[in-house]
Amino acid sequence: NSGPNTNGSQFFICLEDVGLPHAYTIFGKVTEGMDAVDAIATTPLHGERPAEDAFIRSCDVSAG
Repeated sequence: NSGPNTNGSQFFICLEDVGLPHAYTIFGKVTEGMDAVDAIATTPLHGERPAEDAFIRSCDVSAG
């Protein structure tokens, strides 16, 4: 947070164990739609970014 109107958020879907910084909160798992995640993961890259943008248009959050 750098002041008013500077907050943001992002999330990562990790396909393997990675060393995320300890300041990150790790939560959740993909319970449906892993085929979509796999499709995003196999998208050709342009440098370190996908050659085409990928969008997750909706998701559900559930407890338990």
